[in-house]
Amino acid sequence: MRWCFDENVASFPVTSKAATKLNDTSRAFQVSFQLLRGVRLMCLIRESTFGRGNKATNFHWQARERGVEIVHDICRYIVPWDVFHTVLDYARSMAQKQGGILKVGPSQDKPPAGTLGYWVKHEKHFVLDTGSLTPRHLSFLGPIYARMGFLSPEHEGRAILWRMHS
Repeated sequence: MRWCFDENVASFPVTSKAATKLNDTSRAFQVSFQLLRGVRLMCLIRESTFGRGNKATNFHWQARERGVEIVHDICRYIVPWDVFHTVLDYARSMAQKQGGILKVGPSQDKPPAGTLGYWVKHEKHFVLDTGSLTPRHLSFLGPIYARMGFLSPEHEGRAILWRMHS
């Protein structure tokens, strides 16, 4: 299954009053609304990374024509669809060899050997519009994959695990 959306699917004209009403009634997906260019409303889905307590980071994302746009802190970047699918496919193949579960290893500097983060840092070089994909980006991709039904998060000590779904 491939996920690809047109960037206009979640965009429609609204007034400020309508935006407030929509924001109040859209709790199911915790959708945040942001007015862009004064006439369009872009629906950004609110997520948190899988870290525990103060290690969790809030962020927003949306599917765009070119890929998944992720917004956190002051960063905004797009993970192209081919990168998004390649990481997901490799995660599935890793998990299949390990009983359906894989260690993510989202450490920016030293992801442990045998983790998805190690693969991203040392074996692949994915280019984003803002630089290269890093193991830290997996912290944001995981919740997006989970929202799409591809995985469930688990913890083992301080390690973050992905239990992949068929």
